[in-house]
Amino acid sequence: AGGSRGGGAPPPPLPPAPPPPRLGLGGARPGEVAARWPFLGSVALAEAHERGDRRETMWLHLSENHYADPVLARLHAFSTLASREPRLRALHPRLSVLTLSFRPTADRRNGPRLPAVIPTPTPDRFTVRTSTHIHDECTAPTALHLVLTDLPT
Repeated sequence: AGGSRGGGAPPPPLPPAPPPPRLGLGGARPGEVAARWPFLGSVALAEAHERGDRRETMWLHLSENHYADPVLARLHAFSTLASREPRLRALHPRLSVLTLSFRPTADRRNGPRLPAVIPTPTPDRFTVRTSTHIHDECTAPTALHLVLTDLPT
């Protein structure tokens, strides 16, 4: 026959849930964290990343190399000079394996093919791919000159 399903009064209400634990940065801004722990990158890098400024974030990542990335280390002589050039700073740098290329926008698929810089096995030496050909191995200042000369005006 039938039994009782518990009938009677409903169960007591559940107590309120505790507040969620403080996760992530605990309310601190990325710049504050970077100032406290410099190995994470500069305050400028943290703030550019937080703003969503992909162009500035990549330029700072190239120049700071706070991860000690061996590819960025090989590009350092060029990227240090390039980061001081307003015409290049207006572009979006893109790193693909060993090739540093530039785009007018963050969209990787569209836009003109701009010059690219490839570090050689010789420290602080580069080859430059321009719209017309691939140049012989050269120094960072020469590579910068080739890149700037090939940029559209």
